[in-house]
Amino acid sequence: MKKKIFLICITIFFLSVFVFSLIQIILWYKENKHTTELIETIDEMIIKEDDDTPKIDFNKLMSKNNESVGWITVKNTKIDYPFVQHKDNKYYLTHSFDKKSSSAGWVFMDYKNSKTLDDKNTVIYAHARKDKSM
Repeated sequence: MKKKIFLICITIFFLSVFVFSLIQIILWYKENKHTTELIETIDEMIIKEDDDTPKIDFNKLMSKNNESVGWITVKNTKIDYPFVQHKDNKYYLTHSFDKKSSSAGWVFMDYKNSKTLDDKNTVIYAHARKDKSM
């Protein structure tokens, strides 16, 4: 009888772990999809000039997020994003550019840096993502 109860408990435990893990994978997938869609929306704010020089429509950018400060581009990578600044360094660890909750976070500038980007050093943070987008 004890063996049967033990087996039932173990089965329930592993089934619970499986269901929890499945839910986490689904939530992770949905967040990644949202981040990808957000990046595509932001790409629409880039205006290509005749000489292929990208120009950013900062009016559109500010209408999407009034905490936008600048844009960062790293050649030969997928990094080509606006960066933002909040009153602390915690907010954008758990929020995306559209200010929705997201474990992927967003690219943000240290809250101590000047919005005018005239500091001797400007610190920009972002999560390292598996798809190398950040």
